Amino acid sequence: LECAAGQYKGVDEATLAVSCVVCPKDSYCVSNRLYPCPGGTHTDDVGAIKCVANADSAATIVIAVLGSIVGVIFFGGLYVGGKKFYKQYKAALLAQKENHEAKLKRLATAAKGVTSVNFSVCFVPFQQFEKHEKLLNHEEVRQRGDIITLDTYEHVLAFSAKFPTMFISHQWLGVHEPDPNNRHYRAMVAGIKAMCIKHKIPEESLFIWVDYMSIPQVNPKLRELSISSLAVYSSVLQYFLIIAPNCIHYDKQIKVDTDTYQKRGWCRMEQWARMTVGGLEGMFMFDEVELKPLKDPKWFMDSIHVFEGDFTDPADKQKLVDTSIGLWAHTMMEHQNLLTSSTKRDQGPDETVYSLIQQHKSTVFPKAYFGDLVDMLESNLPYVAEQQKVGKDGKGMDGDILFPHELLFLSEGSSPNRKLTLKRDSTVFALHAMIRANTANVTADLDA
Repeated sequence: LECAAGQYKGVDEATLAVSCVVCPKDSYCVSNRLYPCPGGTHTDDVGAIKCVANADSAATIVIAVLGSIVGVIFFGGLYVGGKKFYKQYKAALLAQKENHEAKLKRLATAAKGVTSVNFSVCFVPFQQFEKHEKLLNHEEVRQRGDIITLDTYEHVLAFSAKFPTMFISHQWLGVHEPDPNNRHYRAMVAGIKAMCIKHKIPEESLFIWVDYMSIPQVNPKLRELSISSLAVYSSVLQYFLIIAPNCIHYDKQIKVDTDTYQKRGWCRMEQWARMTVGGLEGMFMFDEVELKPLKDPKWFMDSIHVFEGDFTDPADKQKLVDTSIGLWAHTMMEHQNLLTSSTKRDQGPDETVYSLIQQHKSTVFPKAYFGDLVDMLESNLPYVAEQQKVGKDGKGMDGDILFPHELLFLSEGSSPNRKLTLKRDSTVFALHAMIRANTANVTADLDA
């Protein structure tokens, strides 16, 4: 018996007769056989020859497929995004580390900068200065052959140990030249002579430093190099003399005196450097009337507030950030030395500067210019201090410093072997104590 499409061979249960029967609903017939429709499908009509998907099942399948696609996209995005974030995180950590290391290097370099010169220290013998009869610029004085050049910090220390040296600090009386009417030159000569009388300094052996004749004026690059070492120049000499008579500024026609001098940012920096490295001794003010030692605590406090001082170019403040950091580093290092060693009081720095800065740190180091540099310096002071012991060749600071060959003519009977011997435990402040003494016992302390 062959049945038509949509029918199957059915058996009558009563008679057991075989006949063709139409396929019931939700089943289909193929080759005379009955098959139920799978779940989620049905036949459109009784006796259908195939099953079709239910409408809700089709939607479910579509949703399932779409959900799978969205899931793949979502988790794929998470993977890609996570990988990108991880790379960015690693890059940020690396940048943070490099920034930290760069700041550490900057701090160590700033500390070293206090005892190194970017441009030679240029002295002029006082007797020659007196013959000039006015303030001459660097190039004119050099052309006359009146400049003594010292190329290293160690040479300056050695020179100042043998010869009296004096740093002259003053406020310019003109925009383009420092002393148009010769007022400051006359005050300088008078003030220096007063210092010689007070300290029994032979005028013929005195060497002085004055900005206009000791800093190059014609070549701007050399001038910038020299100005960058201004704090070193002011700190390393035996005596520090401020010239501040009552005058009228030639171009601005305003009063210039001790008050306006002390408001100048660069003048404050010179004093701060001197106070930090050279100590408070040997600092004097001459106002054309009398010679006075600097002893006023308020004056000292103003001196360390460099960034509250007046600057012709406000951008100059940024140039003094590293110098200020270097000065504070040395102040803290010497303070630690006093606490942990048997260093005598007169061989170390005056604690006045340390105390003043601790009391006024937020105004001495304004965040707008220093950011976190001061906090970082204080947290890493041992590292910065250790870097000061290492020279360019990786060795310590032990060794002999020979006097420059060109200076030998300044001392009768000088020997080419004359030298200054530095030991690892000889701090800059201890050397300055010897220099300031400048008496017969200096010769015993120096290997000369």
